[in-house]
Amino acid sequence: MDCRDSSAQPAKAVYRCRICGIESTEVACFATIATAEAYRLQGTCITCNHPAHEQIMWRRFVAVFITVAGPTIYVAGTRGTQHVSLVGLMIIASLILPCITILHEVGHAITARAFGLEVNLITIGTGRFLWAGEVLSFPFRIYAVPVSGMTLLGGEPKTLIRTRMWLTILMGPVTNLVLIMPAFFFWRPLADLVDANVLLLWIGYNALMAVGNLWPIRSRVSGRASDGLQLMQTPFKSPQLLSEALQMGAVAAVFVRINDGDYAGAKDACIERVRRFPENAWLLTLLSACHINMGNYESARSSIDPLLDSPVSLHPLLRAAVQNNIALAIWLRDFNATESDQSLQRASALTADNYMRFPCVLAYRSTRGLLLTALKRPAEALELLTYMNYDKGSRSDRSHREISRAYALRALDRHDEAERALACAFKLKSERLPYLRTLKLIE
Repeated sequence: MDCRDSSAQPAKAVYRCRICGIESTEVACFATIATAEAYRLQGTCITCNHPAHEQIMWRRFVAVFITVAGPTIYVAGTRGTQHVSLVGLMIIASLILPCITILHEVGHAITARAFGLEVNLITIGTGRFLWAGEVLSFPFRIYAVPVSGMTLLGGEPKTLIRTRMWLTILMGPVTNLVLIMPAFFFWRPLADLVDANVLLLWIGYNALMAVGNLWPIRSRVSGRASDGLQLMQTPFKSPQLLSEALQMGAVAAVFVRINDGDYAGAKDACIERVRRFPENAWLLTLLSACHINMGNYESARSSIDPLLDSPVSLHPLLRAAVQNNIALAIWLRDFNATESDQSLQRASALTADNYMRFPCVLAYRSTRGLLLTALKRPAEALELLTYMNYDKGSRSDRSHREISRAYALRALDRHDEAERALACAFKLKSERLPYLRTLKLIE
């Protein structure tokens, strides 16, 4: 006779990453899952699916070099150099690319404002952050390799949202096509003034940018759709979906500031947007992250703790971010308090759940390492931090890993190794955040 409880819930399928070997029942932990029956419990986790950070930067530098050198050598080789040498043409080409990138994004931004949309942020380039400020009253952030861009939109339009967004998207490539026209109409005087080869590069780069942006593709690295793909998709999206996309533009603008270490600016932007979208859980989660990085642990907890008991179901990735921030906030808040054991146990439970669901996410793994050390299990923490994908993480991910390692090594009285790990963390990211003092890792 079968004695099993008929009311018992069926066991969840446990998926395994075929690259790094992590296992999880959470489908959102995987970017792809095999459909063939023999392999249906195999997949590729979201971390293994993402290229290594250094690979991304090297690819970008190589792409920039080819983009600058290729057309320049071709023009000089087929037409010969006139008033400007090959080296001079390369220098001019390296200036043309950032110039037309900025103008492309400004084309988006001016159109957005003309049609009643907001411009949350314009970013130019990738790599290390260089400068932030306002140009034409638009907020800009400039990075070390300024040959790509992004305009983050916002607003709450009530009517014609498809039309407004479609025209705003279109005007980026159109701006590049418009920039070509003066070179055609005034070729002779401009050729005498700046050299015909320079004009050809101006025309060529603007044409390449227009065509490249109109090509309907999605970036494998960032997941962003090109202007062309967005132009194809926007007419078929519902107004509600487009409104949500505009709200996420505000979230993305805050995230960019946090990623650059501008926690005060990100906090102010969050507070301003939370007043308008008080139920946006992503904004509240980012606000809590700002508070944690600024040492305001109780403010971090109070801003997102209600989300866990909210009747609105959170996406698994968002819920994990909320749990990670709450765990850090309550543990650090009560680090030296008499009731710290209760906070430590709750923080441990939250990080354990995160690690069980998303063992490949480096931030949650590093947080779990900190809590294991706090629970007097530093050897387990060190084992956790040997995960292969840390090598492909961002500088911030690897810095957090080294901080977690330093905390565990101190607990094991391996002080020399702890100091080396801490030095490595500061080399990767030089921030001396308040929680490092709370953990007594720095004075």
